[in-house]
Amino acid sequence: MQYTIGRTTRFRYSRSAGHHRKQRILFSRILKFLYSNLGRYLYIVGASLEREEKHVWRLVRHGAAAVWRHVWSWVTRLWTLVYGLLSDVVGDLFNPFIKILASVGSFVELQQEMKGKPRRFRAARNKAFFRYGWKFNKHLVGRFLSYALPALCGAVCYLTIKDMLAMNYAIGVSYNGQRIGFVSDESVYDSAVSIIGDRLIDVGEGSWEPKATLTIEAVSPTEISSQEGLANRLLAASGTEIMEATGLYVGGQFYGATTAGDLLQITLDDVIAPYVEYAGTLGDDVTVKFARDVELVSGIYPSSAVVPYDDMNSLVTSEEKQNLYYSAKRGEITEEVAAANGITVEKLIELNPKALIGDTIEDDAVLLVAEDQAVITVRTTRLEHKTERIGFQTVVTRDNRFPTSYFWIVSNGEEGEKTITTEIVYENGEEISREVVSEEITKQPVSKEIVIGTSGLGSGSSVGTGFLTWPTGPGGGISRGFSSSHGGMDIWNSANTPIYAADSGVVIVSQDTTVGYGRYIIIDHQNGMQTLYGHMNTRLVEVGEVVSKGQLIGLMGSTGRSTGNHLHFEVRLGGGYNSRVDPAPFLYG
Repeated sequence: MQYTIGRTTRFRYSRSAGHHRKQRILFSRILKFLYSNLGRYLYIVGASLEREEKHVWRLVRHGAAAVWRHVWSWVTRLWTLVYGLLSDVVGDLFNPFIKILASVGSFVELQQEMKGKPRRFRAARNKAFFRYGWKFNKHLVGRFLSYALPALCGAVCYLTIKDMLAMNYAIGVSYNGQRIGFVSDESVYDSAVSIIGDRLIDVGEGSWEPKATLTIEAVSPTEISSQEGLANRLLAASGTEIMEATGLYVGGQFYGATTAGDLLQITLDDVIAPYVEYAGTLGDDVTVKFARDVELVSGIYPSSAVVPYDDMNSLVTSEEKQNLYYSAKRGEITEEVAAANGITVEKLIELNPKALIGDTIEDDAVLLVAEDQAVITVRTTRLEHKTERIGFQTVVTRDNRFPTSYFWIVSNGEEGEKTITTEIVYENGEEISREVVSEEITKQPVSKEIVIGTSGLGSGSSVGTGFLTWPTGPGGGISRGFSSSHGGMDIWNSANTPIYAADSGVVIVSQDTTVGYGRYIIIDHQNGMQTLYGHMNTRLVEVGEVVSKGQLIGLMGSTGRSTGNHLHFEVRLGGGYNSRVDPAPFLYG
């Protein structure tokens, strides 16, 4: 800043030079003070921290030592107590034995000292030795027993409980005071009683009742009987007239027993063997089994249930058909009853409409399980796999950018394939059912895509001229002409050859059939004339559409009643099947 007083120019500053010098002096003094005293202060702080650290560690050591002294004091006291107790126990347990050993040694020494002494003298000394020995040491016996007896009782109790837990408990079955066996639980006994009831099916009612006594006992596992074994022993103990035999059960129904069980098994094998042998020639997906479950059960049967082998053989091999029944018990599972007799639950219900059949049999009943069938039949089930073609669809796109005569196949269609699995069931070689169980598509069909022109469609007149153009374009020829038995003209060419409207008109029929004309179209030309186009592979117009002369309406094929690719072309005057005339004059002018 500059200002002028008179002629003298002076300069004025915000702070004087002296002020700055004072600041520098003050700052220099502060630095000198810090430099001269900082080391001393730092030393004092470090020394103080070191002193406090040592003091803290001294307190920790003294505290830990005090705690250890107290802990060690208690450990010492506890050890002294335990050691004293153990010493007393050990002393009480072993002092009698130690005293006995010492007494034996003393007694031996006494005998050596008394060698050559009179007998009476030795006897008196020995008597005094034992009397004073018992007098001064009998307290040791009491102390020993006070420990030994509780320990002995504990050991005996432990071993007793261990042996009891290791025992195998079972239910003992006694009949008329006679032990006949053991079972694991009461349900095995109930099953054995049920088995006996089945075996005694031909015995008069009330001839045998379960009068067994059941008790719980500890036995060896090898002594436990099965339900079959217990049933045999119960029958043997009951006193009923019984004998060893093999029972025949078909579909869960008992048909009798025979003593020639081995021969009956051979007969059953002979019955099914031819069907098994023939099934081996049919492939892998063939199963052969008896239509109804057949089971041979060996055991003890009442004599009244045992029949001669010839009768059983005739029953097994007989082809005489009859209605078959099953004696159902209340509580039996319906599905198991049906499966055992080779039928479904629905069929079982159908055969017994008046019976109350649910998931279980609600009451004892005799159920019809087969109509007009032999007792034993062989059922063969075969899975037949057949491959069938799946037709492809034709997708038609109408495009008004092109004239009605335009036709373009964008992509050819491709047929698919599917595998049909059919289950065929035979009984004794005769087919009884055939059912499709699955269909699996192995190859998907590919649609055929076609573009046809529609430019000008419907703009022209629907009334025909009466003069017809050739409906299949150039190429091909007439394979069969018009006759009284053939009311049209057959024009042959390759598959999917374009077919055109022979004249303008309105589509009145456009449909698919599997017979006759197959896929076909009829056009009414509104002048008394109609034209028919049959056996097409693809139809490209629908009923109600107005078509122009030369417009694409379909593709040639061989559908319906046809033996090759061709167009069946008809001209009808007046309408109807009986008004067909020869198309040639109208085509050739």
